[in-house]
Amino acid sequence: MLLDLSQIPDDAIQAQAANWHLQLGLLALKHVSGPHPWTQFLGWAARLRQVRAMPRGDDRIQAVLHYLFRAAAPPSAEERQRVIQLLPEFERDIVTWEQQIRQEALSEGRQEGRQEGRLEALRRTVRVLLTARFGPLPAKAERQLDGADETLLGGLIERFPSFEGSLDEFVAS
Repeated sequence: MLLDLSQIPDDAIQAQAANWHLQLGLLALKHVSGPHPWTQFLGWAARLRQVRAMPRGDDRIQAVLHYLFRAAAPPSAEERQRVIQLLPEFERDIVTWEQQIRQEALSEGRQEGRQEGRLEALRRTVRVLLTARFGPLPAKAERQLDGADETLLGGLIERFPSFEGSLDEFVAS
């Protein structure tokens, strides 16, 4: 059974969920992609205290916090500080998650940069080869090169040495 949590009012979730940690998890799922997930989380202070009093309550809160740090927009500096004030024992976890997220973002950025650099180098190579053989490229050919992906550009480079037709035939091939 699938439920669209966004269509269920918070008080209905609270009334139907069997226990506090389930309510907390469902509310986090509902609000994670909303405009202010951290404000929502901070509004659950009474619920958080009740979950903390339960066996393994801190583990459940840690799981919800980890989920929010992974799935929601980052908290503002003020929201982050308020979360730490509310749950000071999780400060080290919060710092660790933030560092992991920054590292992942940097790694993804580097990877995207390398891919874009490779693509640009292939475009440049094809432009140099075509210009050397056919002279200045018409705007249509430039646009086609700008829209070409890595596979197409690599194929053009491989076919170039043995190709004997016109520029239009080459770009169309």
